[in-house]
Amino acid sequence: AHTYRTEIGNYGGTMVLGMAAEHSTFDPAFAENSSDLNVIDQVIIGPQAADISQGRWAASPTGLDYFILPTGGLENGQEGNASVPGFDNALDLLRYLRITEIMYEPNGGTIYEFIELRNTGPVTLDLTGVRFTDGISFAFPVIFLAPGEEVVVVGDLAAFESRYGAGLNVAGVFGGSLNNSGEDIVLSLPLPFDAAILRFAYADTWYPSTAGPGRSLDLRSNSVLAPDFDLQGSWQPSATFNGSPDGGADLIPSDFPGWLAFFGLGALEDGDEDGLVALVEFALGLDPTLDIGANGLVSLPDVSLSPDGRAVLSFFLPVNAVATDGFGANEIVYTIEVTDGLLNWIPLLEKTDTTSFTGTGSVVIAPPFNGRVLVTITDDQAALLRRFIRLKMEYVP
Repeated sequence: AHTYRTEIGNYGGTMVLGMAAEHSTFDPAFAENSSDLNVIDQVIIGPQAADISQGRWAASPTGLDYFILPTGGLENGQEGNASVPGFDNALDLLRYLRITEIMYEPNGGTIYEFIELRNTGPVTLDLTGVRFTDGISFAFPVIFLAPGEEVVVVGDLAAFESRYGAGLNVAGVFGGSLNNSGEDIVLSLPLPFDAAILRFAYADTWYPSTAGPGRSLDLRSNSVLAPDFDLQGSWQPSATFNGSPDGGADLIPSDFPGWLAFFGLGALEDGDEDGLVALVEFALGLDPTLDIGANGLVSLPDVSLSPDGRAVLSFFLPVNAVATDGFGANEIVYTIEVTDGLLNWIPLLEKTDTTSFTGTGSVVIAPPFNGRVLVTITDDQAALLRRFIRLKMEYVP
């Protein structure tokens, strides 16, 4: 029998393989102290990053090299010089396959969840055997992804196609579901390679509009580095309601009659029973099917007093690229009114989708945030005793 001793340092050290001949049982004291112990091999290892290994490589001046693609149990290899089948494709997967959209808390429940992946590189990728190994479970069948092409894995195929159509590039249905509070997502290389393409966590606190109101998380840029995927700044809320898997989008009509028909509502109907009728939800850019977060009463105008005693009204209006000043719903007239006695309301300011706010009060417009713009209106005079202010919304086709 033989005795072997191995020493491994976590942050650098020496790995030693030793042999003591003709010793019948393993004896740690003998292995440490016997003068018969002969060193067969010794390797000095340095600090290593996650998913990067170090090993023998004859072409290196030191005989050692770092391997972006670990090949434990397989022959060591570098790009263009590896005997392991699929090695170069696995390297390309590490470099170019990226998760670009995550719908983790969709309008309608978990059946509408999806994750979108994109080939961000210049070469075609073979996704066969690529695996989600944390967050959800899924192994890709035989799929080739051309440069710039996207593919989607979904929570429920029938539900997904009912919302986005049947013509999108869907790889299949994943197991489990995405955590609404955020969780770790791990996308791994196909076996026999044992390394993560992406390993990151998302959080529901990053952007409120992605935590229930119907927006997905979109990767800001194809150039985001893999180690930065768990940073909030690497992501943004989707520009469209329900996201845009594989470039598709659930295009909600921007005209009021079409919007009502899309949601199956009447103008004065409260579909989600949050106290806001459909006309108000349309005018304020809310989702009439959800009563959580910004879609509920919290989005009603807020009234306060300025330091000099003037009434101040604050509210959010939807971003609208075709409207004057870039915000406000189509065919809606927004009128700010004031009164001293709640009987006779006097117009202070007015805006439509084709005009700016006009009138005698002051207007402050904040930069767009999560698809809406904060508008702050201040009365043109201070109240001697009391003064009331309100926002009126009318549909005028």
